[in-house]
Amino acid sequence: MKTIYLTYDGILDPLGQSQILPYLRHTRSYVSLLHILSFEKYKKTDEIYLKQANELKDLKINWTSSKFTPSRNILFKFNDFIKFNFIFIYLCLKERPDIVHARGHPIALFALIYKRIFRFKLLFDYRGIWADERVAKGSWDLSKKNDLFFYNLFIRLEKVLINQSDHIIILTKAVKKKIIAETQKDDSCFTVIPCATDFSLFNIRKPRFKKDDQELVLGFLGSVGPAYQFTFYLKILSECNKRRINFRGLVLTNNLDETEDQIRKLGDKNISERIKVVQTDRLNVPQYINEMSFLLSFYTPFKSIIGTSPVKISEALACGVPVIANSGIGDINEILKELNAGFILSSYSSDGIAEAVNHLEKRHTYNSSLIRESARLIYDLKYANKNYKKAYSLIEDLINSSSES
Repeated sequence: MKTIYLTYDGILDPLGQSQILPYLRHTRSYVSLLHILSFEKYKKTDEIYLKQANELKDLKINWTSSKFTPSRNILFKFNDFIKFNFIFIYLCLKERPDIVHARGHPIALFALIYKRIFRFKLLFDYRGIWADERVAKGSWDLSKKNDLFFYNLFIRLEKVLINQSDHIIILTKAVKKKIIAETQKDDSCFTVIPCATDFSLFNIRKPRFKKDDQELVLGFLGSVGPAYQFTFYLKILSECNKRRINFRGLVLTNNLDETEDQIRKLGDKNISERIKVVQTDRLNVPQYINEMSFLLSFYTPFKSIIGTSPVKISEALACGVPVIANSGIGDINEILKELNAGFILSSYSSDGIAEAVNHLEKRHTYNSSLIRESARLIYDLKYANKNYKKAYSLIEDLINSSSES
């Protein structure tokens, strides 16, 4: 099978390094040709670009990139897609792909335009409820007519895309159930693959920083934007402080200025002095996770969160660290309960804060090794790769059956 992989996310970005390339390295072993077409922020003369290009060349993976324009101006984005369009047409004419693997809604809609022209099978890598995620993150305001128009348009286009895709990779069982209820798609057309973690990198390690056994290190990992409820995390720390719990906060984020600004707004030195904010590279993240007693992971309640599979949670579980999260995040309710790996809050309210702090006060003990080994069966990259291969095999069966008929 000859495959073209389309992604708007750059493979040189942190997300590309952790959630795209690990799969594609394995995909190359069971396809005759693999060509990646991506948008990249780096120049082709940059060292990081050249290093990645050489690795892919050694793996016999072809890679063509288009320049990502860092602008909110729609004309610049349109220009990006025009260039992307011509490159894709050229690749289809040259390589005659059997499968186009499209990551995310906009790219999959783009590929759908050419599906009948070039007669390839479309593998839609559904990364979440795209339109609702844009609302949750503040990109679309449904009180504005233009944003409401585009929201409704994408909801309709999504249904067309789902019905026209030959197979769909999806992150959660919860969102698969929702889609099947709303469309004509059969259960066999879906493969559920949560965001995987490299268990060889994320593992159990001895903490480096001295702390007494009674001190709770409450961790936060990732963006502090409006979708991730960093303020709720701070409220939990404030309540811990009121109850005189022996704790400190550990925040790993790239949003240093915004994070420190939100901490300052608390106006409480007793809390701010107990919070350490760290920006680090991916290779050092596992060590910092191992410093945590709990990872606290919260998402703003919205329709889109049932399609979410937070990488931060799988990384924490791979390190044997239990999680405190709010209800309704993808399949996390069921997973944490099944693995005995944390605690789910009932709400974003004073009751939810009390629940979290009550749980912390009880000093419930968790088996780190058992958490890690149980989570492996759900999140290990090896299992994800096996499921990707199964999805490709199902499409190959479709190709073979259509050629026979």
